[in-house]
Amino acid sequence: MIRKNFTPPFFLTRTAIFLLGTLIGASLILILRSQDRYVSSFSRVAVAYDQGKTTTDSPVQQEIFDTLKRIEKQARKFSWFQQLDEYLLIRVRDAGDAKFTIDIKNGNVDIKPGWLTSQKPTLVVDNLHRVNFKRLEQLVSADELDEQGMYEIASALIVPGLKALYNSDVLFLPGDKRFLKLDNFIQVELVNKYGAKDFDGNLIISRATVVNVDGQWLVFEGFQGQPDVRYTVDINQLIHYYYLINYKFRGLSAADLLSRKELFDEYMKLRQETLTYKSY
Repeated sequence: MIRKNFTPPFFLTRTAIFLLGTLIGASLILILRSQDRYVSSFSRVAVAYDQGKTTTDSPVQQEIFDTLKRIEKQARKFSWFQQLDEYLLIRVRDAGDAKFTIDIKNGNVDIKPGWLTSQKPTLVVDNLHRVNFKRLEQLVSADELDEQGMYEIASALIVPGLKALYNSDVLFLPGDKRFLKLDNFIQVELVNKYGAKDFDGNLIISRATVVNVDGQWLVFEGFQGQPDVRYTVDINQLIHYYYLINYKFRGLSAADLLSRKELFDEYMKLRQETLTYKSY
């Protein structure tokens, strides 16, 4: 029996229920607003690839082709080389804009002049110079490729590498992409822990800016503007990002993505480890 003068405890009063409802509502609004900050859908940037010359009819083009063959021969001794699955389009600016297609799969390499677009490239590197190949040949000629060597290679690929990551098929699967927590304005730095220098003796600085415009990801060299977030990665973390998104996520369907929680957890852990600045 309830006494007439019974007073319910505070947590059962209308005022308390109202305050609790208000608090929950406000929390939901804040959560939704924070999610609205992230990009929900993406559109591929339309790119047309000019095939270029499909013959090495000049001495400098033949020189690059021969250098690529020597690099391939030297790189075969590394165990990681056997795991590569890449379809590369490269252009050498100071070799008459010579273009080459490099198909690497299961340790087999096919190098051809010109850009052959029978399949989607995994990486397009269109701003190389002859010194890049000279240094690459030096690096792979050693018995081991150390972290500094990997850094030097990756520093020349930061912009095309980010373009490849943000053009990964997994980003264009159906559905809302806010769960990936990708902001509109991102800066990325591959940190130089080794004091590595370029051929002119200058300290290598490897930075890029990624901006989302109407769903399209645009990548620019260097730090531009004031970002929403900044990621600072070392060479091992950069390789981890690339392998995770361009290898582990490759070929997944939307249903597969939802069922592979361990991959999403791996991505979120890496994201948290490398997030060094946010404006909010």
